[in-house]
Formats: sequence, C-alpha cells, structure tokens
Amino acid sequence: MLTRLRRHLFPISAGIAIVFFALLFQTTEHPLLKQLRDRLEWTVYDLRLQATLTGDIAPHPSVIIIDIDEKSLAAEGHWPWPRAKLAQMMENMAAAGVVVTAFDIVFSEPEANAATSVLNVLADTAVDPAFTDTLSIVAEQIDGDTIFTRSLHDKEVVMGFAFLDNEDKFGSLGPPLVVNNLADLGNATIRTSSGYLASIEKLQQAARYSGFFNARPDSDGLVRRSGIIYRHADRIYPSLALEAVRLFYAVDDVTIKTAPISGVKPIEYVSLGFYDIPTDGRGAVLVPFRGPPYSFHYIPATDVINGNFDPAILDGTIAFVGTSATGLSDIRPTPVSNVYPGVEVHANIAAGILDMQFPYEPVWATGFNFIMTLVVGLFLALLLPFMSPLRSVLLFISVSAALIALNAWLWSEYLFVVAISSPLIMVFLLATSNSLYGFLTEAKSKKQLREQFGQYVPPQLVDEMMNSNEDLGFEGEKRDMTVLFADIRSFTTISESLSAQDLARMLNRFFTPMTEIIFTHKGTIDKYVGDMIMAFWGAPLRDGDHARHAIQGALAMLDKVDEIKSELMALGYPEINLGVGLNTGSMNVGNMGSDFRRAYTVLGDSVNLGSRLEGLTKQYGVKLICGETTRAGQTDFLFRRLDKVRVKGKNEPVIIYEPLCSHYRASEKMHNEVAAYESALDLYYARDWTGARQAFAALKENDPGRMIYSIYLDRMASQNVDDLPADWDGTFTHTSK
Repeated sequence: MLTRLRRHLFPISAGIAIVFFALLFQTTEHPLLKQLRDRLEWTVYDLRLQATLTGDIAPHPSVIIIDIDEKSLAAEGHWPWPRAKLAQMMENMAAAGVVVTAFDIVFSEPEANAATSVLNVLADTAVDPAFTDTLSIVAEQIDGDTIFTRSLHDKEVVMGFAFLDNEDKFGSLGPPLVVNNLADLGNATIRTSSGYLASIEKLQQAARYSGFFNARPDSDGLVRRSGIIYRHADRIYPSLALEAVRLFYAVDDVTIKTAPISGVKPIEYVSLGFYDIPTDGRGAVLVPFRGPPYSFHYIPATDVINGNFDPAILDGTIAFVGTSATGLSDIRPTPVSNVYPGVEVHANIAAGILDMQFPYEPVWATGFNFIMTLVVGLFLALLLPFMSPLRSVLLFISVSAALIALNAWLWSEYLFVVAISSPLIMVFLLATSNSLYGFLTEAKSKKQLREQFGQYVPPQLVDEMMNSNEDLGFEGEKRDMTVLFADIRSFTTISESLSAQDLARMLNRFFTPMTEIIFTHKGTIDKYVGDMIMAFWGAPLRDGDHARHAIQGALAMLDKVDEIKSELMALGYPEINLGVGLNTGSMNVGNMGSDFRRAYTVLGDSVNLGSRLEGLTKQYGVKLICGETTRAGQTDFLFRRLDKVRVKGKNEPVIIYEPLCSHYRASEKMHNEVAAYESALDLYYARDWTGARQAFAALKENDPGRMIYSIYLDRMASQNVDDLPADWDGTFTHTSK
C-alpha cells in the first residue's frame, strides 16, 4: 500500500495543487481572473437560462407594454410626439383601468409652444396689448406640457429617469423611497450616483413618482441584471419597475435587509412587505426573463391614442410606456436575445416581483461553491491516481453529470444560482492531468519493464503487469512461489566435444524453445547459467496456480526436449537430456544486487531445495522431481512418489515426487504400474521388506530400466530390516548436491 502511495504521490500532489488553484480562481478579485471567471459563469448562466425558457409562454396578466413601435411612428410622426397626444393616451389608459403607468422615457425639455414663441418675438415690439393678452391665453390653451400635466393628475404615474456617472443634474426627481431602516444603511454597498437626467419639474410634480431605468450591462455587453435601488444625496431611490409595483400594491415603505461582513453591509434583499426581493450585494437583481422578446402584451401606442384596442387587456394592469423601434435606441443585448426592447427588461422585473420569482445567488452561495469545489476536488485528487483509464473516464463523466444535475436542480426548484464552470473545469483538469500523467508514466514504466523483463517474461505478461494495480514487489518481499531448475545432463562432456561457436549455437537452439514454453505457462526467466535455466512462477504478477503452471511448463519442456533431440543430432550435435527440479514455498523476490548491477531474482531455502531436487534427478534416473509442497493439491497430474529424503544442507526430510503427465494422458498401464509401485512402497515403509522385495522385483521385471525399483531393492539388500532403529521413518539422507 505504501509503495502504491509513493508511486502516486506526484499525481496526488498535482491534483491537490489543481484544487488549490481552482479555489483561488473561484475567490480571487484579480481583475483579469475575475473577468475570466465571470465570463465563464455568465456563459453557463445564459445556456441554462435559454434551456429553461419556452417561446409559447402566456403574456403576464398584470403587466403590459405600450409600445412606441414602427407602426406608431409611421402613424403619429417622428419622435418626440406632441405631448397632447400623450395626454390623450393617458386618458384612454385611465379609462381602460390601468392602475399604474410607468414611462421608460425622459421628458427632459419643455415642449415648444408656437404662441409662446410669437410672444417672445413680439416682446420688444409695440403691439396692441389686447392682441398679446389673447395670444397668452392661446399659449396656455395649446401648451403641450400643460395638457400633458393635466392628464397626469390624480393618476399613479412613474416618470423614468437615469442616474449619471457624473455630477450633472438635469430636471427634477420624484420623492425617494421611504425606507424603514434608512439609518442602518450607512455602510451598505448600494450603488451611488451624484448626477441624473430627469423630466422637467412641471411634469415630475404632476406625476409625483419617479424611478430610474439604468440597466448596466456586464463586461461582455449583455444585460443580465438591473439595479432596483440607488443611493443619491443620502436617500434611496427606486427603479422604474420597483416603484411601479410599490404603487400597484400601495406599499408605503420598504425595508432593505443587509448581511454585514467585515464592516460593510452587502444588500441581501429589498422587502415590500409581501415579498423579499433577493438582490446582489449592491442592490441589483438578476432579470427574471419570462421568455424571448415580446413575451408580454405589446399594444402599439398609436392604437391607444386613437382608442383602437381592447380595454379589457389594460384593466387592472401596470403599463410600461417605452419603445421597440430600432431608431429610438432602446434595444438591449440580453442572454435571451441580442435584440431585446429595453422596456421589456423593466416589465420582466415587475412581473418577477408580482410573481415573487427571481433567480438569485443566495448569501451562502460563496461558501457552498468553496466547499463543493474543495470536497469534489480532494475526492478526485485522491481517487483518480489509483484508477484505470476507463474507470477514470467513467468517474469524470459521473462527477460532471452529478455537478450539472445538482446545479440544474437548484435552478429549476429554487432559482438558485451557484457556480458550475469552475468546478467543471477543475474536474476536467484533474481527469486530464491524471490521464496525461498516467499515459507518460505508463509509457515510461512499460519501457523500463520491457528493458528489465523483456528477456525474462513474455510481452503479454509485461502488458498485464502494466495494467495490474498490485505491488509487483520490485523492492523485495516474501511470496509463496514455485521455482524451476533445468540442467543439461553431462554438459561438460558435450561442451568438450564442440567448438565455442557450435556450443553457443546449440545452446541458443535449445534455450529458445525452452524459454518460449516457460513464457507460455506464465513463468519468469530468472537467469541462464551455462547449461542451466532458472525460472519461477508467482512473480512479478501473483499467480494463485503457480505450482500447476510450473508443472505444466516442466512437462512441456521435457516433451520439447524429446522433440528437438533428433533435430539437434541430425545437425551433428550430441544427444541432449534434461533434468528438472521444482519446489514450492516461501521465497524472497525482488531487485537484488549492487548499486552497479541488479537482477530480479528469488532467494531462500525453498529456492535452494529446488536446485537440490534437480540434482537428484540423476540419482533417481528420472527427468523431473518436485517437492511435496509442489505436489500438494495438484489433482490434474499423475505423480510417482519417489522417496523421503534429507538433502544436503537440510535437516527436515521432504517427500519427493516424479510428475509423470496429466491424468488424461496417462494410459491404464501407467496407472496400474504407479498403483503397484505405491503398494510396494507402502510395504517398504511398513517394514514388510519381504513383501516389498517381491513387489519391487515384479515391477523391475516388467520395467528393467526403471532405476527407482533397483534403488529400493539395493537398499533392502544392503541392510537387515531387524537392524532398523525404532524411529526409522524411511528417510534417506543424501550427502552430495
């Protein structure tokens, strides 16, 4: 576990660094990074908003728009129109039952009066006083401002105005909001302005109320939010939409709730009593767009002036008077359309207040974003390095889908706006960095593994090692394994009969198929020492069937020797025979050696015993011997129990076996012979040597070349059974290797 942890320490550290920078990116106020973050979040916000809007939404029943559109301009003439027409429009709206009229228009200059202009010209001229008196009466009667003013009396009218970024003041403002807790807003982070552009005093006094229509676009030019309160001269002024709804519901005063942080007071919401309007820290709302442009009832202004409309549509409504005409420059780019009438922005805000539905970023959003990014980031940073590429991709997709689903649910259920782009980018970077690191380290590790094991294990095993998550034990560990020693018989005699070149060619021809067989049966070549091959099973990759695979490999090697023996002799090489020893047990495996040279090898008593067993093959006249631990649990093979021996350097006796072949290849005759041999051996160990001699003699008569029969007959001939010690267990001690 510690080895795997060390191996993945770098990607884990890199992942934690990515999480740290994601949190820094999410909270930084650096202008460039903040702008980039905002742009990303705005893009996601726009896509989410567009995905949830429908084009067939019904017009709002309480908010309508009187539109100075292209049709009205064609019918009534270019803007500005005579204010007498607006007065007629006001009278018709009032008669239809409009509750509040909100002008998204500034009347910043008096309307020109022809009679007044004549009087001004005649001021220094001798004219009959009766004429000028009559002309003054006419001027009063035809004065557009006066006519318009009379139409505003006794009606709920909100005049629009704009706050300026300078200290210039034009026109007259209506009364500020009556704020219950005005004294508590000294450090409130409300936008402040010193200058304004408003309607002339005569009209404003008649209308009584006013509301600003500033809608500041974000840095990408799109209008997503709009302020509903501004501070001017230590007073709080409402937006056009807020004031219209306040009058609609006859709310006398408002409360502005703040969330004090570090000595300042960000705005949390503006309360009209029946509804708390959620705002950002500066008193702006996210515009609750109901749909694409023209999602409200639009009535051409010319139709209202001339009475060509259905009064029922206007009854009991808030009417916003504005323009959708391109030439009058009140078209705004928004997330739902690049061509969006500015007056409809105010209508959406009013409808949002009436419906009590606003998208907003709750006060806990910053903390939620931070914790979500931290938890998800650390989860992935600690988990991804330990996962396969496929599982990493599935986890990346799953986590991304979960984040998107959570974000969509918070939006659809509560209209909460929480960060999504930063966490998604972090997840992408974590997945990508781990994939890239995995690709690079895998390529490097494969190269190292191929360099280290290419000659000792098959290529497919190298690939399996790369795809394995297990500890390969390079640094050394104890494992239960099986070791093989294979030695060419009488190699000294063979080598003396061949030249160095012929000997090398012969060994290459011999070792190549032997190595292929070991590879085929999942073995690992340890080393070639002269005429000897050493191999093992169970490392680098663990193998639960290492003993079975080793036996299969050893039998296949012996079959191959019989096959190539004649081929080599045909080429002029001496006859080759092979002795093989197998042993299973606990061994030390790993990279061992010096700082100058290392080898992946096995060490231990079990390894030494395997070498001793290979040496015993000559003494027992067999080609293959395995220890009792290798024999244990192997039911697929036919074994001949050879002896119970104590080898040189070992005190504990071990039972040795000759693996003959797999059961399905053994003939009935072979099974019978082994059974008869086992019976003879049982008699031998039971000290019934008379019966044992007869049994072994019968076996030798049927198979005179089988050395093991002669071995037991010679032992019984050289010693009297009555001379055996009481603790005799049949163990034979070998004094040579």
